[in-house]
Amino acid sequence: MFGSQVIQSIVAVLGDPGADRTAVVWRAPAAGEILTAKAVDNVGLAAGTENYFTVALQNGGTAGTATTTVASAIGGTPGWTQYSPKSFTISEGTFAAGEYIRVVYDETGTCAQHVVVMFDYVLGIGA
Repeated sequence: MFGSQVIQSIVAVLGDPGADRTAVVWRAPAAGEILTAKAVDNVGLAAGTENYFTVALQNGGTAGTATTTVASAIGGTPGWTQYSPKSFTISEGTFAAGEYIRVVYDETGTCAQHVVVMFDYVLGIGA
């Protein structure tokens, strides 16, 4: 009855992906909406144009292979401050039952990071 008022959270630990990676991190049990999302680097990375990474969120659809943007990439050349979360801007947070949420990690150069992505969502919103 009050499903859309109960905020739940998912935490996905990517660790050090070592290279570009797309990872399915969650399957939606029912229709809902991602409200907020953040990523944090537990190592830190100085600003630069040779070694950097970005993280984005996608809705993979029911097969897990679609590439619908939930939130565009954050991070990049400005670097990451250790333990300081960066906020995603959610462009399309709704999802249907059975759809998969994916994290896209894109690395340039050499990065030895420990990345964690977290998002808050509600169920019961029509997707």
